[in-house]
Amino acid sequence: MKTRKIITAVIAAVLLIGIIPFAPPAYAKTAETSPFELPVIGATGWMASTYAQYQKMYSEPQIKSDVLTTLKHGDGFVILNEQGDWWKVKTADSAIGWVRHIGCFINLPDVIPSIVYMNTNADGSVFKSSGHDIPNITGLALYDARSMNYRLGTIEYVMPALYASSKKLALAQRAALADGNTIVLYEAFRPHGTQMSVGENLRGLINSNQAVRSGINSDGWGIGWFIAQSRSSHQRGSAFDVSLARIVASKTVSIGGYECIRVTAHKLYEMPSDIHELSPAAAIYTSPNGKPKTLTEGAVLLQGYFIGNGFNNIASEWWHFSDRAGQNSADSVGILGEFFTGSTVYSTLPDGGMDDGWDNIAKIPGFPKPGLHIIRLPINTPRC
Repeated sequence: MKTRKIITAVIAAVLLIGIIPFAPPAYAKTAETSPFELPVIGATGWMASTYAQYQKMYSEPQIKSDVLTTLKHGDGFVILNEQGDWWKVKTADSAIGWVRHIGCFINLPDVIPSIVYMNTNADGSVFKSSGHDIPNITGLALYDARSMNYRLGTIEYVMPALYASSKKLALAQRAALADGNTIVLYEAFRPHGTQMSVGENLRGLINSNQAVRSGINSDGWGIGWFIAQSRSSHQRGSAFDVSLARIVASKTVSIGGYECIRVTAHKLYEMPSDIHELSPAAAIYTSPNGKPKTLTEGAVLLQGYFIGNGFNNIASEWWHFSDRAGQNSADSVGILGEFFTGSTVYSTLPDGGMDDGWDNIAKIPGFPKPGLHIIRLPINTPRC
């Protein structure tokens, strides 16, 4: 009897401290050293640095090799290879060479397809304050960021993010998947012009609406807590606005010989407020220097997934997480976010080829074949 009690106690302790975790999904052929679900090769990337020394494309992955050309911030490409701190890339005008990826963004759906992408700022912004619409912002598409993605075989959002920060996001998603949950990503990179426009129009609403003004300025808060009045971590590609959902249905799909999870149905967790509610209703603290609020189950889980994988939260927004190390890295190479990527699609399959699914897509009348294309589709086009 005593032995049985000891065994029971040991099992309970093991389960409590998580030595026997939920098994995360298996990603066939994915390198064990990479947190991504799909390889970087074949993914879309962008030059984000404004510093000339990081914009140069070299003939070899070393700065002593020949400089072939110079990219501008916002220029896109497909990633052909990765070697240490370098990417071999091919641009839209077919220039091929090596760039240092410290100054680059990567398209998140190309490497973490299991996340549910829902960029409302590219369709119809849901920014509000104390429940009030923000003039010239709420309900409008603030920039273009949706296209056919041949790598995934579906219409998907274009979601750029700093390469280093994207790796931490992949780890947070793995933690969520292990619990039967998924991250829902509303925004990563936000162009500088969009950031300034939201701030300007919110200031106008504060001046004209007493309820909004009272909400923003209550308990020691202020507008800067809810929308940065200058360059933010979003412009550096190191911040993510996210929610969390329980996976209702999913399927395993093969993309260029690599298996990954695609969520086909999900149910959002209840959160402290609607996402992008710019008021203390979205805060996780009672005031900037106050006590933590009691959060919903979903918000607690979300905080755990991100804080546990190297992110920092913000007192005023339950949905916002930033990678400070990534932000410092972005600052070191002059990433200012003063560009729009648009609906630019460069992505190819990881092996550079086409599978049967792609062949079928290519047979659709009027559909361009995979390659380096800029494809613009109506924002109401359904996702596959």
